[in-house]
Amino acid sequence: LDALAIDAAAKYIRWNDLYHPLPAERFEDTDRAIALLHEVLARLAQRGENDTALAQRARYDLVVALRLRERPQDAVQLYEGLPASGEAIPDYVTQAAADAYLAMRQPERARDLYLELL
Repeated sequence: LDALAIDAAAKYIRWNDLYHPLPAERFEDTDRAIALLHEVLARLAQRGENDTALAQRARYDLVVALRLRERPQDAVQLYEGLPASGEAIPDYVTQAAADAYLAMRQPERARDLYLELL
């Protein structure tokens, strides 16, 4: 069920790019995704499953959602706290982090991540 919830959150994140006629609705889908991902991470933590692939996937999507929600500090904080499991962080997460660094007026750090992506 947690995997399905993460899939639903990912769909909400993708919906963020669609047209919203009212500015007040702009972040509704992203806010749903963030809430859903926090719920999943809380359930996983409660079961002692913080270091699972599922938890990692939820954190990756949360970095992206926080960046889309224009919360770059939160996105960077989560990105920097990602567990070093030896696996490469997916490009879409690194790009979201680079965008967040740029939004925080840290162009050198953003540039380094963009170059890493290239």
